[in-house]
Amino acid sequence: MRAEASTTRAEMFIENSRWGNEKNILAIYSKFNTGDILTEIEENNMRHSMRSQLRYFENLHYQWQLGVLDEEIWQTNLSGISAISRVPSFKFFYPDWPNGFEASTLRSSFVELISSLGE
Repeated sequence: MRAEASTTRAEMFIENSRWGNEKNILAIYSKFNTGDILTEIEENNMRHSMRSQLRYFENLHYQWQLGVLDEEIWQTNLSGISAISRVPSFKFFYPDWPNGFEASTLRSSFVELISSLGE
């Protein structure tokens, strides 16, 4: 069961990375972080990237709650979850977190986790 969870995690990461490379997402984040105005396409790509990261971490959280994710892997990813909850782009796209639409599409325990880490 843990091996299957690890494989799924790796597949999700690879797919997210492939998409991010195709869209040059790191350059878009860099542009955003320096205060440059994003084009509509860049903003949509960045929003998609943020949403993908949230879904990825939500899936890991669920696997951890089920006991199929190794504790060491969970702790490593917990630091990533904490980081994403504090970046300016998170606050830009989700200014009303945890009350907005995006939070309503995620499991409540995961929303609570992000909210507690972002304080």
